[in-house]
Amino acid sequence: MSAGLMRALRDAERIRAQAIIEDDTAGQDWANDEIDRITEALERAR
Repeated sequence: MSAGLMRALRDAERIRAQAIIEDDTAGQDWANDEIDRITEALERAR
């Protein structure tokens, strides 16, 4: 796997984790859609 793709996957996982935290702490429903979208992209990439 290329270094660029590995970096993108790490960034996506970090963003996903942050969205989960924000969703839990602020009760923001918008984060659920982003979490699902990023999770699906990560699963496809692996």
